[in-house]
Amino acid sequence: MATLVTDYFEPAELTDLAREIQTSAPKAADIDYRLQRDYLPLEQTYDVEYRIKAGQSGIPSSAKFRTFDKQNHLGARPGFEQITGGLLPLGERYLLTEKDRLTVRRAGEDAFRKEIAQAARDATLATIVRMELAVAQTLLTGKTTLTNEQGVTQEADWARPASHSVSAGVLWTDPTSKPLTDLRNWVEVWDQDGEMVMSKQTFALLASSEQFRALASVNLVGTPDFVTNEFVNNVLAANGLPKVTIYDAKYTNDLGQETRILPRGKVLFVPSAGTKSAGATVWGTPAEALDDKYQIEEPSRPGIVVAHLEEESPKQSWVNASAIGFPVLANPKKTMAATVA
Repeated sequence: MATLVTDYFEPAELTDLAREIQTSAPKAADIDYRLQRDYLPLEQTYDVEYRIKAGQSGIPSSAKFRTFDKQNHLGARPGFEQITGGLLPLGERYLLTEKDRLTVRRAGEDAFRKEIAQAARDATLATIVRMELAVAQTLLTGKTTLTNEQGVTQEADWARPASHSVSAGVLWTDPTSKPLTDLRNWVEVWDQDGEMVMSKQTFALLASSEQFRALASVNLVGTPDFVTNEFVNNVLAANGLPKVTIYDAKYTNDLGQETRILPRGKVLFVPSAGTKSAGATVWGTPAEALDDKYQIEEPSRPGIVVAHLEEESPKQSWVNASAIGFPVLANPKKTMAATVA
């Protein structure tokens, strides 16, 4: 039976480290998992279920003119529905084997503390990555699907209109494609304010397309081979299109391969960063946070909880990151996804 180890770190200390990692933006773009911070922002609950209001578009209804001495028209407030469902447990643990422990201990207690802290960071990031993958899938497909993952198979279909999942008639890898025309048509269907999210490689397809290069040739002799990022952004703005945000986060998959969270050739249309108009990434309270031995104060209980545990025979210890959560696309019409390459 595993026992809690507090000789090096209290669970509250490791949990504080996890929360700092979860809420702060790293400097490196390839480990900046910000879809869950920016577009389905964090929401915490003390429950094991999520409850989010949907259908609040922010668009008001219209009053009515009337004759004098007649009562005002009795209107219906713009409606909403309560979206509810169950959160799912997730997390990762990293083993510090008997051999690892003996090897590190020869370097002293501080070295073992550093090893525990690094394992806590790694387990926390793995948990954040799994949620980021779920958020990306939700924004790309309008669904959150798990297939035989640690015994879990389920699908949350957020009922996004089929018209909000689109593909370019001519892929943008073709120089004769019309990406500007595609974007204008899609934004008209989307009909929301916000931003477009894509990889650097996908953005580069705009700069190399004939359509953008032809626009740059107006004041030049001949057509340039490519145009600058600044020129592309200026053209987008001049056409009333949302700004582009570059997203290049990666993770290491089960085969040990670096993999993009948002695949190349995909474009997300999402509300402006920081708003919860599309939904939220809901983090609940894992069972560990309620265990008195962990000494997690009540305000800190929702979210990722990290602790160091140990087995006696064989002598092994590990760092465990535990959470419950789920992405919730409460207002699916606020999002759109395009396949362009």
